[in-house]
Amino acid sequence: MSHDAHARIRFTDPGLIRERVVDALRDAIIAGRLKPGERIRERELVALPGGSRSPLREAIRVLETEGLITSLAYRGARVSDLSAVDLRDMLDVRIMLECFAARLAIERLDDAALQTMEEQVNRARAAGAQVDLEANFELGLGFHDILVAASGNRKVAQIHESLKRHQRRYQHFAFTRVGRDLRALDEHADIVTALRRRDLAAVEHGLRAHLLRFYDEIAPLLPVDSALDPDAR
Repeated sequence: MSHDAHARIRFTDPGLIRERVVDALRDAIIAGRLKPGERIRERELVALPGGSRSPLREAIRVLETEGLITSLAYRGARVSDLSAVDLRDMLDVRIMLECFAARLAIERLDDAALQTMEEQVNRARAAGAQVDLEANFELGLGFHDILVAASGNRKVAQIHESLKRHQRRYQHFAFTRVGRDLRALDEHADIVTALRRRDLAAVEHGLRAHLLRFYDEIAPLLPVDSALDPDAR
């Protein structure tokens, strides 16, 4: 970057401050330091130059679009609740997106791409059960990242990245209760085998079963959002 370009960037710009606040808030929500239902207390969360809280308010709006924060009239902004309904909705979209990515990728996958997927599965296996929390999540999601990237569609990759952020909250929740999901590695390996055969039906079936098993294991531990669940009315 040129000297002139550096001179045009002011690291006190509100937009840059907002991005830092977005990142800090998102990390706190995903890691569970800010709990589901917890109120976002502006004065307690951040102290900004000049006492302005506008970057925080803008960050809250950004995180609302990601589904991490909910704002209610007269009640302020709160961390969105975890619920079985929300988890199923998110996984349904992931299934749709990843099956679409597989359709785009399956005819263009070469041996190098398939080998990359197999190596990712082997790296995750080599880590065994002794792996830290963040590394566990990255190992689990890395396989799906490779598949989505192989689609060649950047918009699909962008949407997938947003869904991953949302799912990490549920993965933190799951890890503290059921530990690392080692069975998922076998399911990843089965999907690679189906990709090698160019068997799209088997790939889609494997992805759907793989993602819904996560739901089946975690949903009974989550509250049901009666405002969203038609069966709860």
